[in-house]
Order: sequence, then C-alpha cells, then structure tokens
Amino acid sequence: MKVPGILPNTFKPSRNTVMSTAIDMATIFKTIISAHDQLNETLLRLRLETPIGYQYHAGQQVTLYGQEGIKGNFCLSSVAEIDDFLEIYLESAPEFSHSTNPYHEFKAGAEVSISETSDCFFYPINQPPQPVLLIGNGIGLAPLFGIAREALIKYKLKQQVRLFHLTQNKDEYSLIQEMISLLCHYRNFGYRHYISGERKGLTKADLAEVIPMAFCDINDLSNWRLFICGDADFVNDIVNYAMTRKAKADNILQKIYVKN
Repeated sequence: MKVPGILPNTFKPSRNTVMSTAIDMATIFKTIISAHDQLNETLLRLRLETPIGYQYHAGQQVTLYGQEGIKGNFCLSSVAEIDDFLEIYLESAPEFSHSTNPYHEFKAGAEVSISETSDCFFYPINQPPQPVLLIGNGIGLAPLFGIAREALIKYKLKQQVRLFHLTQNKDEYSLIQEMISLLCHYRNFGYRHYISGERKGLTKADLAEVIPMAFCDINDLSNWRLFICGDADFVNDIVNYAMTRKAKADNILQKIYVKN
C-alpha cells in the first residue's frame, strides 16, 4: 500500500514510511503536536510546538519520529520568526484504519521528536535579491508557499514572486484563504492554478497549455531564482523547459516526490 512520506535524502522525497533505526539524539528535538487538522479527504496539516533553539527555513526537509518507532520525512511550510509553530502537510489516505495508518500516532497532544533540517531547498538569504518563480504540483504547494512567505514577509523581497500550482483534483487545491491574504498584501506576488484531471502525467497538449501559465510569459529566466517541487516527470519537464528560457542551473532548486 502506498503511503505519503519522504526518502531521507536531499532532493527525492518519497511517500513510503519506514520504521526508525538508530537515532542521533544530538540532532533530535522533542516537541508536542499542537494541532491535527484534516483539511479534506486526502490532506492533513500538523502543527508542532517549536523546540527551543530549533533553526530552519520554509521548504526544508525534516524527519518526524513517533513514540512507537514510526517515522516520516516531510517538508516544513512554516516560516521561522513569523509563525509560532512548525507546520507540515501530508497526504492522508481515507481508507486507512487506525491499525493500518502509519501516522496514527501523529495526533494533537502527542509527544514526538523532530530532526534537524537536512537540505538546501529554501530561499537563499545571502544572495543578491532576485525575482522568484515557484512551480509545483499536488502537495508540493505547501513548501513552495512557505518559501514565498519567507521571501515576501521575513526578507521583504521587492522583486516579483510568482507561484504556479498544478493539481489533478479539487482535494489537492489547498491554502486558498492563505493565498488570498498574501495576494491582498503583496502586489509583487502572483498565483496561478491549473487542474489537469485524474489522468496520469501531462500530455504534449497539456504542457503546451500549462507551461506558458507556469512561466507567467517570462521569456528570459537568467536572473530568476526557481523552486520546482512535485512528481518526477513534472519536475523534469519544467526544469528542461526552464533551461530553454535561459534559466541558470545554479538558480534552480528542485524537490522530487516519487511513488514507490
């Protein structure tokens, strides 16, 4: 049975959950799940108390450990110094019973442990300001939205920040009110959304329609910072097309979700 999660490496998240092995306690922080919100049939949001001294950026990958040896790897969507919690979104299959749900421990009030962050998928604070383009599909929206908020709110970026989100169905279309709020407060922020339907992958006809929307008619990406997050085929297609629009490899950060 396929379940959501992330493989413990830098750029290829997976939806498989595994039993925890030896844990380096020097890099683990204990915390409490403060909120467990089932946003729709397939999307779950967890909020955790931020441990003292915990450092992170929106978009970075972490491992969450339960008390029964279960662990899952996820991306943070909260913004340090702006939000007073750590926020994680994960897919929650409705057919899971309590006994088969790999995340049944992750309930409000539960004590869990969280690792340090483990990748560089975040807005680079020490670089000269650049316009930012964020493109993702499915649950990939959550870390991208966090990165957009960090750039706009925390670092007060004045350049354009453009976010494109592709979904297969309405259940994957989340963060609506949060998106509206950001659009109202920041004129340099833009958002586009496209529903592809239930079919797997994108046809050439889909790409012909999606790509101009995703790139907001930007023909020269040489000065843009790109964040791309989603399924492997989607990410690869977007990266390849970005290169035809003069995007620089050093300016492209990607995170791939794969189903095993």
